Amino acid sequence: RTALYGLLSSAPLSDDGAAGVALALGPLPPREPAEHIALGRALNRRTTTRDARVHVEHALHRGDSSATTLLLYGELLVAGNRLRDAVRAYAAAARDSVLRPLATYRRARVLVRLGDPAAQKALTDFARGYPADSAAPGAVWILADLLDDRDDWDGAARWYGELIRQYPADARASLARFRLAAHAEKAGQPDSAARIYQMEVDAAGPQRTAARFWLGKLAETRGDSTAARTIWLALAHEDSLGYYGMRARQEAGLGALAFAPPPAPAPAPPLVTAGLARIDRLLLPGRRIVGM
Repeated sequence: RTALYGLLSSAPLSDDGAAGVALALGPLPPREPAEHIALGRALNRRTTTRDARVHVEHALHRGDSSATTLLLYGELLVAGNRLRDAVRAYAAAARDSVLRPLATYRRARVLVRLGDPAAQKALTDFARGYPADSAAPGAVWILADLLDDRDDWDGAARWYGELIRQYPADARASLARFRLAAHAEKAGQPDSAARIYQMEVDAAGPQRTAARFWLGKLAETRGDSTAARTIWLALAHEDSLGYYGMRARQEAGLGALAFAPPPAPAPAPPLVTAGLARIDRLLLPGRRIVGM
């Protein structure tokens, strides 16, 4: 029993742990809350989350109200689409000072899924309360996107800007820059759009080639064809096989890419040529080749 539940606790999702589940469901069933939790973690797989939840509930009913158990319970409730119950579980887990950030963030994510009006405040509180947390950029992005979907552009732009300022290297900051730039263009503010695209280039963001292409477009719109062509020529040479590099090539009026023909293959060694010819002669009359 000690060895079995030690294994389920230390490596619940390993192959050995999966094999140990049969013992825990058979001759060595769990007795203590910790054993129910260990079995619940081992059962927390795609097709057995309901069984996992049952064992975690056994532990809860027997007095295990630790934050780690409540977090696991919330995860299993989400898997079973019991979202309101998950919100309550995460709220209870948030009473623990160490796990409060994680529990708070997970609760906010579930509120977003529910379309609950409290989601905005929950995300805001997390983003402001735990700016150094690894989940903070995701929370700010979700909050900005949520407000964007609600047509609250002022609120969305404020949080897009916050994401760019605090987490400029995050991939979602790149998305935020493009949303701000697109809105500036739509609002007839090409200079603001150009400034934001340039921020993406300066930050070496994942969409920097796209930003350079659109900087060329904005220059063309202003009537500065020389600047536009300069941007496109540089992009076409530096990203010659990329999507925006190809588009820049077209915009700059360059011809199609030319590729040097591959070198002619070297002739086969005479021994190989003779061997292949012998095989051909043997195959022509339909003979079987044995021992090759």
